[in-house]
Amino acid sequence: MNQGQLYLKQELKMYKECNYRNKNDYVAFLKWLIKNGESFQDVDLEFSIRISKDSGSLIKYCYKNCWDILLDYPRLKYYCGYAWNDRITLPTQHAWLVNTKNQVVEPTFVIYGKELSERYFGIHIPTKKLNALVFRENAVQNYLFDYFMDLQVKNIG
Repeated sequence: MNQGQLYLKQELKMYKECNYRNKNDYVAFLKWLIKNGESFQDVDLEFSIRISKDSGSLIKYCYKNCWDILLDYPRLKYYCGYAWNDRITLPTQHAWLVNTKNQVVEPTFVIYGKELSERYFGIHIPTKKLNALVFRENAVQNYLFDYFMDLQVKNIG
């Protein structure tokens, strides 16, 4: 189990014990994420730096940076989840891309020489589904929970 999964298990324990109104949905979401998330450590640094500069990526806009890049690089996959490294051990909500070699393409953390994450844990959101969420909400943001909830509705119906 990696640091991201351990963090999520702690969050899961906390939510199980709280009196949060939508607790059941969020508990189910965390269980799903822990079970189905994928781990990555290999970053294609050279391509990440180039694509970050070419696309005009902005710091603290990881979701938009990645979505913008997908328009020009449809073979990349969009992932949403958590990123961290050995110096910053608290996983941070984040979006990144993955190439056909299963390497992370990181357009956000490479900006201005910002320290790269060394570990990633998250879920692939297919581009077609991501686009539907972006156009439905008219915003580019963290859609991991929305994606989970849409899957639940699809599985029920």
